[in-house]
Amino acid sequence: HSGVASSVAFSPTDGLALASASWDGSCRLWDMTRVSGRARMEGHEGKVYSVRFSPDGRRLLSGGEDNTARLWDPRLSRCVRSLCGHSDSVTHAEFVAPEGRRVLTASADHTLKLWDVRAGAE
Repeated sequence: HSGVASSVAFSPTDGLALASASWDGSCRLWDMTRVSGRARMEGHEGKVYSVRFSPDGRRLLSGGEDNTARLWDPRLSRCVRSLCGHSDSVTHAEFVAPEGRRVLTASADHTLKLWDVRAGAE
């Protein structure tokens, strides 16, 4: 990262992958067996404050300064869904259902929002 590393999360499936978020606007996926980067995901405009793995380890969830939470496919290094609805930075995002279908976001706009990932809506 070229900015502050703001959040890290280990893969829940094997612990060998690490995701990181940074104020440089990116999320990265790291291979802990070689301590090397595997993927770089860019799309947030501004700082990324939070990153989490889905329960099955196949998706990443990030929250950022651009008022969005984003769902990523790290194998393709691309955003597959943006969750838009906050009026200020998303400071934290977390999967809340074991199957990974619901996400909770916390924002500097003083709200929490519960999202249906498939629909991309509250």
